[in-house]
Amino acid sequence: MPDPRGQSLAALIERLRAAANARIRSGRLTERGLARLAGLSQPHVHLFLHGARGVTVEAADRLLAALNLPAGELAAAGAHLAGVAAPLLAGPLGAGYPFPRRVPGAPRLALPMGDWCQVREPAAALVAADPAIRPWLDEGDLALLDLAAAARQPGAQPAWFAVAEGPGVVLRRVWREPGRGWRTAPPARVREPGRNILEILSARLVWIGRKLDSQTPLGGSSEETRPAD
Repeated sequence: MPDPRGQSLAALIERLRAAANARIRSGRLTERGLARLAGLSQPHVHLFLHGARGVTVEAADRLLAALNLPAGELAAAGAHLAGVAAPLLAGPLGAGYPFPRRVPGAPRLALPMGDWCQVREPAAALVAADPAIRPWLDEGDLALLDLAAAARQPGAQPAWFAVAEGPGVVLRRVWREPGRGWRTAPPARVREPGRNILEILSARLVWIGRKLDSQTPLGGSSEETRPAD
């Protein structure tokens, strides 16, 4: 097990944020439920999850307990945080564009990811401008995607997917509602509702990073990163 001594508190807090967001994306927990279990206000938890504020040591302990995540396990995850190698797809990802394509010899980016968030078939792409999603995703954001079929299955909690809309794709939150099938927000103009879901959802967004210039090929470092939620 890696020795947690010498690891910065800031790095551990970032892993805690990533772990909490991963649990919410997987549908195992909601933001409101996490706040209730941790005994914190939902606005406080919301701002922490989105990287807009930090947490005190006491609040971090409460979040760890709510997630049933031992502090030692969080510290030990450091050895795995540099390990997702994702080829950069060609073309923008989002409104008005077809899903970006693979190209031979494309650079591979090393993106931080912990054991709590598995990516079966990783790829990376740059988000295209789309006013409908501007509060959450912005033009030029770097998206880590999971292209695997198993990842392209919406659950009960909203998660971000690349959704077919006409000849292109849009980035939308997708979830399933009992008795109503799957839904999108903001609404996507999806035709032919009887189509296979795997033909409509091209990829699941796992993680979002800012400043592509700070990303380097495999083995380098990254800055200003945050999980997709």
